[in-house]
Amino acid sequence: DDVDFTFRDILQTALDGSRYIAVTDERGGDPIRNPVQLHELDPITKAAYLKAQKVIDSLKGIDDLPVSPIDYIANGLEKAGIRTKEITGRKIHLDYSNGIPTYEKRADESKALRRGIIDDYNNGSVDALIINAAGATGLSIHASEKFKDKKKRHMLVLQPHADISTLVQMLGRINRTGQVEIPSYNILSTSLPSEVRPLSVTMAKLQKMNANTSANADSDISFDAPDLFNRYGDEIVTQYLRDNNELQARLRLP
Repeated sequence: DDVDFTFRDILQTALDGSRYIAVTDERGGDPIRNPVQLHELDPITKAAYLKAQKVIDSLKGIDDLPVSPIDYIANGLEKAGIRTKEITGRKIHLDYSNGIPTYEKRADESKALRRGIIDDYNNGSVDALIINAAGATGLSIHASEKFKDKKKRHMLVLQPHADISTLVQMLGRINRTGQVEIPSYNILSTSLPSEVRPLSVTMAKLQKMNANTSANADSDISFDAPDLFNRYGDEIVTQYLRDNNELQARLRLP
């Protein structure tokens, strides 16, 4: 079926989803999601909800954003002549190949299907793999001496997994024993604070894990990323709050 919803609908669905509560009966069965009507919200929560609704309604240009970035990227790679497959565990996908996206079911990713996809990648008949947490373990897709395709591997991380252990496992899919080429990595991020701050947190976790496992904060997998959380930043924030007592009071910070 053709898909006629837009990224604005994605945001609206997320906002609507915030007005649900999980209710479990006295027998402790599976919780039931019950909607909370707008008039049932307390004044502060209702004001925050209406403010978010106003923001969604006023956004410009978002109707052109793809509602399924994974499928949009896969289609772009294919159009560029880069043969692409995915290991994500998804049950559905959007087909962007005909201009208007269509909603389609995906074949179940059985062990045999995944094995075939991995073999196709390692022998060079597939150029790129799109993976998420479903492909964080059990994949050997490095430039192995045993594989037909020994080209250098490169991983683009579009959305680092929040669990640092899962992220490290995913990075290790292309960096393994027996490789004949050292892989390279890029984490894609804009300069928006909403992306820079989580990225800084992720890099701090990665350094801490490296230090705990190898006594060295700089491992063979490390990234250059903004370091927002250090004593210099603490000094700047402290001085700023001293100079702006009203903001300090509003934030209820010491």
